[in-house]
Formats: sequence, C-alpha cells, structure tokens
Amino acid sequence: MIMPHRAKPPANQLCFDIPEFDPRPLVASGPDLASYHIIIVSSSAGKDSQGALEITMRAARAAGVADRVVCVHADMGIMEWSGVKELAAEHAAHYRVPFILARRNGPNLLEHIESRGRFPSSSARFCTVDCTI
Repeated sequence: MIMPHRAKPPANQLCFDIPEFDPRPLVASGPDLASYHIIIVSSSAGKDSQGALEITMRAARAAGVADRVVCVHADMGIMEWSGVKELAAEHAAHYRVPFILARRNGPNLLEHIESRGRFPSSSARFCTVDCTI
C-alpha cells in the first residue's frame, strides 16, 4: 500500500508495506555486515531509498549489527524539493538510526552547470560526482 508522505500512516507502518521475507538468505549471500564498522544508507527520501533502508535494517538486524547503520541525505540546497530533508530525517528516526545531512561546499548545482557551460547528461555526469554522496 503506497501512501502520500503527508498522510498519517497506521501506527506500525511508516509509508508503505514491503512484503515480509526472511532476511537470512540475504545476509548469507550478501556482504558480511558484521565486518563493517559502519553501514551507510544514502537516502534521497524517496520510496527506493526507504525500501533500501528497510531491507538494510532487516539484514543488519539479522546479522546483529543494526546499531552500525547510519542514514545520510545529500542536501541539494536550492535544488531540493521542500520537505525532503525532513522526510529523510523522519525515515532515519523511524528506524532509530543516526541521520547525517551532507552538504556540498562550493557553488550550488545551477551555478556549477553555468560554470561548466553545459547541463549534465549521460556522458557528462558531473552532477552525480560533485553534488551527491
């Protein structure tokens, strides 16, 4: 069930349901989460990021390392939609993980595009290198 983020979800649900699954095969076939000091989940605050955080938390809990998960949101400054930072922080709070707001030092995305004299494209991905984590 997908719900708008402004709607109040049921008490046991943040924004959408992810089918139940046993995370043990994921833990067994994926990386050894216990070997990591910190597990960073990058969040745009969108549904894919929320799903990634949910799956990561399930796997981290199954591996006994949920306390190592950190949620990071790369703030795009004036390019960011209103409320996105707050929603990313809400997702982190739901899972009781630390939330880090990363910001780029230097010009914002529009200024960077102007200084480069071109808009990013599949062959000029400077925005993904310079403006996100």
